[in-house]
Amino acid sequence: MKVRRLFAWYDAWVGAFWDGKGRRLYLLPIPFAGVVLELGPPRVFKSGMDRCFWRWTSVVLDGWEYLRRLHVFRFEWASRLGARRGGAVMLHWINGPDPQPDPHDHPVSFLSIVLRGGYVEHRYRRSGNGGAWWIVEVHPVRWFNLIRSRDVHRIVEVRPGTVTLAIAGPTTREWGFHTPRGWVDRRTYAEGSR
Repeated sequence: MKVRRLFAWYDAWVGAFWDGKGRRLYLLPIPFAGVVLELGPPRVFKSGMDRCFWRWTSVVLDGWEYLRRLHVFRFEWASRLGARRGGAVMLHWINGPDPQPDPHDHPVSFLSIVLRGGYVEHRYRRSGNGGAWWIVEVHPVRWFNLIRSRDVHRIVEVRPGTVTLAIAGPTTREWGFHTPRGWVDRRTYAEGSR
């Protein structure tokens, strides 16, 4: 980020202006004079949200970005109460269904509010005493979706341009995939040990 002074005899206004295309913020506290904050291109991280405010991450599998996430901010109060990490507020641009064939769970419980578009997910439950996982609900999500950390699901259909606001609680566990051979943590699953 660059900061530079600005004197513009032709700009007789006071206030702030965001130039989204140029990623510049103009701040003029007095007429004709102020500062310009040049933010440059957004930085995209592979994953994670440690100590973030306004951080972009991209979830890519086989060269296809199926989810782009903006971590708006993270709050630490939950981690002070014994959780491994605090909660977060995020925006998700969902470009398609989950590319993995197996359903998954999450490390957090969260509320997903659909701002645009929508999606369909399958919810799974275990049959009997430790039996196979079965689809018990085809769940179209048009407005909101509450997912607990132990819920097992898979997004199977996404409307074009879907954007959601996710309000996540604290991290309480590792997350992974539910395969025919049992639960597999996400890192092992990503390495191909399905």
